[in-house]
Amino acid sequence: MENKYRIIIFFLIFATNFLFAKSLEKITLQFQWKHQFEYAGFYIAKEKGYYKDVGLDVEFVEFSPEINIIDKVLSKEGIYGTTYANIVSEYLKGKPIVFVANFFKQSPLAIVTTKDIRLPSDLKGKKVMGIGNDINSAMMLIMFKKFGLTSNDFIHIPPSFNVQDFIDKKVDAMAIFTTNEIYYLNKAKVPYNLLNPTIYGAEFYDLNLFTSQEEVKHHPKRVKKFRDASIKGWEYALKHKDEVIELILKKYNTQHKTKDALIFEAKQVESIMLPNIYPIGSIDKNRIKLMVDNFKNLGFVDQNKTINYKDFIFRENRYNIPLTKEELEYLDSKKIIKVHNEIDWAPFNYNINGKAEGFSIDYMNLIAKKIGIKIEYVHGYSWNEFIKMLKDGSLDVMLNIVKTPKREKFLSFTSPYKEVIDSVVTREENAKKYKSLNDFNGKILAVIKGFSEEELIQKYYPKIKVLLVNNTLDGLKAVAFNEADGFMNTLGVLNYTIQKYNISNLKPAFDVKNKHFSVKLRIATNKQQEILRDILQKGINNITEQEKNELMNKWFMRHISNIDYMLIIKIISFTLLIIIFVIVWNIKLKQKVNQEIEKNRLQETLLFYYNKQESMKNIVNNIAHQWKAPLNELSSWIMLLDSKLFLNQDISKDELKRITKLMKGSIQFMTNTIDTFNNFYKDNDQKEYFSIEEAIDETLEIIHNSIEEHNITIYKNIEKDLRIIGNKNQLEQVLLTLFTNAQNIFKERNIQNPTITIDARKEDKFIIITVKDNGGGIDGNIEDIFTPTISKTKNSSGFGLFIAKNIIQTKFNGEINAKNILEGAVFNIKIK
Repeated sequence: MENKYRIIIFFLIFATNFLFAKSLEKITLQFQWKHQFEYAGFYIAKEKGYYKDVGLDVEFVEFSPEINIIDKVLSKEGIYGTTYANIVSEYLKGKPIVFVANFFKQSPLAIVTTKDIRLPSDLKGKKVMGIGNDINSAMMLIMFKKFGLTSNDFIHIPPSFNVQDFIDKKVDAMAIFTTNEIYYLNKAKVPYNLLNPTIYGAEFYDLNLFTSQEEVKHHPKRVKKFRDASIKGWEYALKHKDEVIELILKKYNTQHKTKDALIFEAKQVESIMLPNIYPIGSIDKNRIKLMVDNFKNLGFVDQNKTINYKDFIFRENRYNIPLTKEELEYLDSKKIIKVHNEIDWAPFNYNINGKAEGFSIDYMNLIAKKIGIKIEYVHGYSWNEFIKMLKDGSLDVMLNIVKTPKREKFLSFTSPYKEVIDSVVTREENAKKYKSLNDFNGKILAVIKGFSEEELIQKYYPKIKVLLVNNTLDGLKAVAFNEADGFMNTLGVLNYTIQKYNISNLKPAFDVKNKHFSVKLRIATNKQQEILRDILQKGINNITEQEKNELMNKWFMRHISNIDYMLIIKIISFTLLIIIFVIVWNIKLKQKVNQEIEKNRLQETLLFYYNKQESMKNIVNNIAHQWKAPLNELSSWIMLLDSKLFLNQDISKDELKRITKLMKGSIQFMTNTIDTFNNFYKDNDQKEYFSIEEAIDETLEIIHNSIEEHNITIYKNIEKDLRIIGNKNQLEQVLLTLFTNAQNIFKERNIQNPTITIDARKEDKFIIITVKDNGGGIDGNIEDIFTPTISKTKNSSGFGLFIAKNIIQTKFNGEINAKNILEGAVFNIKIK
């Protein structure tokens, strides 16, 4: 029975390993020579699992004379190779290869000579082995040329690849690799000189990793993974030479080298890789150009041949999706894509204080993230002006645009990303009078100039009198002031704008159900920029249903069939609660101040509570900001309820339950906001054993919305289980002052990519909290910032840091100081 279990376990292990192995992509690496330390980085990448970690199963193949490495790599996908400087000449001859990485910054190829030969010119009439008149000897020929020497000036001896021939004095000179043969010469104690072509300007690369253009085209990520894992292997190998040597002796020593020979080779390899000067694997275009010029001067390649570096050197796709060569070149030249941003087409596309907002904006941002491109929103123009800009090339992309026959003549469209309903709004007293567009024959219907509705109404309802307006608000005003009988636009946009401007005498009359008015929102580019359309379409194709649903839930409301009056009461109650809370708290503050005045501590107390009120102002602003979205959402639902009741539209029970759940979530969010506010303002001096990390996180939560709004990045490095005895709320007040000050500086100085870094650690008996920002530093005398003054910074009283220092010194028996660094300011808090 026991044996039976062993067999089963063995089978399961085998099956698991087999399945795992099957998941790896098999590739082959063809070496340019036999196994030795020259390939140490590749060995390590395999043995340490670096290849496996990126999903690769790599097979190494040694060189053999019958193999043409270039042709083998080009024979099929999944094959990589290493080669000499001929990688450049082979490309210039038309071989479709790609240079992936270089490892030897200097070639180890040199000429060993007898002691009497000191210069290349001394080789005249001598027996020289292994140097021909072909491209493999290009480095030697460059050196010879500088001394007026040609390959006809010495006696050619065919290569034996055995340094013993030089030791036995069969030749006067021979081509060798300094990484290997020098060891044997030294061991034999043979006197010699070395002619190194590198010294004479023949700076050629060696150990060049390459693959085929087909491999790069179809598997760019695999190429990058293989390259990066190989570089990682080399980084490890150079730091752990002894370990690599033991590995070679055990597993890869087909040349039967001794340990001493491998130690010598390892040192030589590192010396020509120059890892302290050049990044491992890097490729320098200038070095390639020098090699090309040398090949041309020697007549090995056509003088008219040039290198297309974009084709020849592997460029990892900086973008997040597969792109064609043409698409890559387009984006590389384009840099920034300009996208249209409307003024008031909420909730799809609008602008608040210079910031683009809306469903279409978020959708475009998601596309940009999927692709990996930079976009810039352009606003301040009418729809027709945007169309003209798209035509003349000053704008690249238009969002939420409907495809029409007229537009197809000059625009290219993506697939639709949102289908919406057009509705018609009328004055409240006329809402029941209009049931369809046919009822508007002879009537005035307002539409936005340049919108698809203008073209479609003129085509399918020529009897309707069209009033062209510039935007949604103008259309609603036209109806409200009897300039038009109705206004046609997207239902969501109508509801949003009516609510925003509190236009009370308008009602949705009907939804437009005519098939010609199917409003499918797309993204459009100029017809001459179809390549950009194709790139954007790839981004759209990579958006998941979950991501799209999240955006839908963020921006669009569901309809419910009756008004939840309890919900209205709760909203009003919560609003009153916060108002009452603030009033009561202010009364309480005044009482506190009076008590402290009687105790002869007027100045300190006034400053303390003034700062407390300043902090409270920040908190109330944050509450208002955090409540804005759920209140708008709830208010929108209520408004829609009214319109649905008016139109006698029903909704299913399941949908009602789902919407109720969402509404409860909004209310819970508002409740949590109040709880956070209440906890922060508990007025007591009670001490507790609290967590430093918890105090930091609670303070950040208070200003969470403001942090997100200003795109501030927070970095935290907090030791675990840092705790202290004291009043947590007082420490949080200090932290809030520091965070708020940094936030104000970012806004005032318009800092790009603002960051706040928070460190907390224990040193001896003290806890050190460091708050660092990149706001440009503190102006003037740093010590003055802890003195009460009238601040020049907007939204700041000037007392915050004075109170913060007072709290740290008197309540925590600690210290607080500040200093400037290169990018900003650093505040250090030291408490027991």
